[in-house]
Amino acid sequence: MSNIIYHRHHIIPRHAGGTDDPSNIVELTIEEHAEAHRLLYEEHGRWQDRLAWLGLAGLIGQDEILLEVAREAGKKRRGQKRSEEVKAKIGDAHRGKTISEETRAKLREFNTGRKHTEETKANMSALLKGRPGKPLTKEAKAKLSAAKKGTKHSEETKKKMSAAQKGKTVSEETRAKLRESNTGYKHTDEAKAKMSASRKGKKSSEETKAKMRASQKRRREREAALKKLE
Repeated sequence: MSNIIYHRHHIIPRHAGGTDDPSNIVELTIEEHAEAHRLLYEEHGRWQDRLAWLGLAGLIGQDEILLEVAREAGKKRRGQKRSEEVKAKIGDAHRGKTISEETRAKLREFNTGRKHTEETKANMSALLKGRPGKPLTKEAKAKLSAAKKGTKHSEETKKKMSAAQKGKTVSEETRAKLRESNTGYKHTDEAKAKMSASRKGKKSSEETKAKMRASQKRRREREAALKKLE
């Protein structure tokens, strides 16, 4: 009994318009199948044939194939808009799935050095505007905090962040949430020293001084009101 494994190979690949008609199918060994796709790739330059060739020849693994397929699909989708129904289906399909560390590393490597165009940035900003924020769980907050530990922003990044915040006003609701999250929080001596050093030589504008005075006044009023309730 022969141990040779045969594959059904489409003479004209399905991705090139080929059908499952018996006249378009031939049985090949794995090595012959890989060679057939190599020849198709060299002749037509289609990425599908390149992946089939490398995968069948054992030169790349499944994860690399999936990553390349996703990359090519992303190129095809660029500029296209998904319907709400499709977005919902994609969201449901990914719910509960966990990404392996190996895949995360490959995605990081793939995205390293990539820069969004101004148009893409504008689209992302418009998409997020007005979207109700989903409250983060304690576990998610802990993971984010751990991921950021030890990271330092470059001077260029700091300037960009500062420029992005200029002229923005914080709503009373957001202020209340920030006050609540910072209640009982104490800065370390190291953090206090850094804050003190960063403020040295800086002069507050009259507007900032007025805001600080108003903030201190509100705090005193709150403390007085709390004492009356005791």
